[in-house]
Amino acid sequence: MPRVVAIIPARGGSKAVPRKNVRILAGKPLVGYVIGTAKASALVDQVVVTTDDDEIAAVAASFGAVVIKRPDELAGDDVPLDPVIWHAVTEMEQRSEAFDIILTIQPTSPLLRVETIERAIRMLVENAKELDTVISVVPQYHLYWRRDGDNWLPMFSERKNRQYLQPIYQETGGVLAARRSCLSPTSRIGANTSGLVLETREALDINDWSDWYLVKRALTPHLKVAFVANGDATVGLGHIYRGLALAWAFAERGDFTFLAHKDADLGIDLMTRKGANVVVYENEGDLLDILSGIGADIVINDVLDTSAAYIDSIKTFGMFVVNFEDLGDGSLAADLVINALYDDIYLKPTHYVGPEYECLRQEFLESPIKEINPKVRNILITFGGIDQKNSTAQVLNALKEVITKEMTITLVLGLGYSYHNQLNQILASYPGNVEVYQNVSKMSEYILDADLVFTSAGRTVLEVMAIGTPCIVIVQNARETRHSHANSRFGIMNLGMSEEVTAEKIAQAFKILVNDFSLRQEMRRRMLRVPVRDGYDRVKNLILNNYQSFLTKSGLG
Repeated sequence: MPRVVAIIPARGGSKAVPRKNVRILAGKPLVGYVIGTAKASALVDQVVVTTDDDEIAAVAASFGAVVIKRPDELAGDDVPLDPVIWHAVTEMEQRSEAFDIILTIQPTSPLLRVETIERAIRMLVENAKELDTVISVVPQYHLYWRRDGDNWLPMFSERKNRQYLQPIYQETGGVLAARRSCLSPTSRIGANTSGLVLETREALDINDWSDWYLVKRALTPHLKVAFVANGDATVGLGHIYRGLALAWAFAERGDFTFLAHKDADLGIDLMTRKGANVVVYENEGDLLDILSGIGADIVINDVLDTSAAYIDSIKTFGMFVVNFEDLGDGSLAADLVINALYDDIYLKPTHYVGPEYECLRQEFLESPIKEINPKVRNILITFGGIDQKNSTAQVLNALKEVITKEMTITLVLGLGYSYHNQLNQILASYPGNVEVYQNVSKMSEYILDADLVFTSAGRTVLEVMAIGTPCIVIVQNARETRHSHANSRFGIMNLGMSEEVTAEKIAQAFKILVNDFSLRQEMRRRMLRVPVRDGYDRVKNLILNNYQSFLTKSGLG
């Protein structure tokens, strides 16, 4: 095999991204990537960095490169690479080094692979008589134009859709391999040149900040995330909506898969309609087999209380485990527990509790803030996906005697609402103006339009908080009594368990709020004081940061 040297030109005067060659990119100085790649090749005998900058020189040496100090006359913005490479090679030759093939590898191509470098070398070796230079290129399929003075001239003969165009090949900064005989102070290109076609990802070249962020994303580890979440007539659909909201946080980092129990038909239908990849399981053993087969990096359980045995089984696969709203003993074994609705009972440092950890859907993050009207005209009644106690009818009946002609009641029913016959009987003789909707697409608009909201003590309260509409809560079940956010501290009027709330109590609370504008303003102020709109980013960063710590402790990161 011929002797091969890789020359990496890295000057200090970069403008678009200042100090880019030593700037940290995904945990490593930029120049360190190509040094490491070149040194990893068994076909490269020497790796040399030519630079005018002392800091770059020190970093390059720390990564194992030979450093050649470039003279000032070769460090300007307008100096082409040819004389820089010539200077580096002749300097190495003065040190009694002789090379047959000269590689130019630019530090702005951190995604360059060892295999690509070796392909370029082998192309020269295997075509010794026919080939002098190999240049890495990437195909471009566009309708190109060139400018000639004031005239714009097409570089194509016929307008075609992109997929039918003949490619134009753009040179990349990846690798230029040339025989030593082709090298001069003004050229590295021999008489016979061939292109080495790269895929778009490998051809990414950092020239400005937009390139920097594209490459940073490409260098970020690819994650496989599994969401275990169920939605049915018993637990509602809040867990599914949260999982869908979080899934998009990981979409740019990798793949996500939803795992749902076969009987959770409402949740499966919702996830499928939203375009999620859904895998159905029959029992816990089946679920664990599927998780093992997926090979997930992160498992997110949004299934309420878990057992320690279940979590321990997942952890034997080496997966990072995140649990939401978990009060079971599985929360003691999980790597991270996030409870937006409950106070913590175990006081572990890996447990994060409070409404500031709610993951709102995008519509609530984008919604305007409610401006409190002096007059209450629009009343929203919505009790979640199933309304298991039919509190919709309970509130409607209670308001019969206190509703006025100027007021409109809006009912938003969930997918699992099953009391339509009873509701229709009430509406048939109802004195006020009532509008009924089911399974609405943008709940935030209904909350924003309302002057007063009646709802249960679940996740809807956090959505109401994000907008600031005064809210009265009627608790649906024993678990909701443990929700820590639906109280006056956060601006919520909580009337208690539905079985204990009389029609008179509902009517009285309604009249108090209708007649007290300042109280409704105070409710709004307390709700908006809670940073619930920041919860999505807060939770996403919690998961990613704790996962990185998990990798570090495991010796994998």
